[in-house]
This record gives sequence, structure tokens and C-alpha cells, in this order.
Amino acid sequence: MKTYNLIDYKGKYTTIQDKDIEFPFDYIIGEITHEEAIKQVKQRKEACLYYGIPAIITKNKELNKLYVK
Repeated sequence: MKTYNLIDYKGKYTTIQDKDIEFPFDYIIGEITHEEAIKQVKQRKEACLYYGIPAIITKNKELNKLYVK
């Protein structure tokens, strides 16, 4: 089962990020499964647009396609 890290973004919201991508000062607050990330597309896209942050940082083409639409 594919999982991703949930990264806290300045206390505003969380972004979904591949486990092999690491940025300085990332604060990992949990994990999310691939299936759960797909279920949360609409909610996460709206919240991240509101806060001006990326909803997902991944190399996964399926998730990128869902979050970019």
C-alpha cells in the first residue's frame, strides 16, 4: 500500500508529499494512504487554493492529474 507524508505548511494546512522528497524544515505530522488521498481531492484542492499552498508534491501521475484539474 502506497503512503505519503503529511507535511505541516506553516500551521495553515497539510500538503501531501512523497516520502522520498524532503525539503529543509519539513515537519511531518502523519501519513496518508494513496486511496485516502484520492478520496480527499476536492476538500484538499479547495483548502490549499484558499491558503495559497500546493495540495500535493509527488511524482505519482495519477494523483497529479486529479489535483491539477
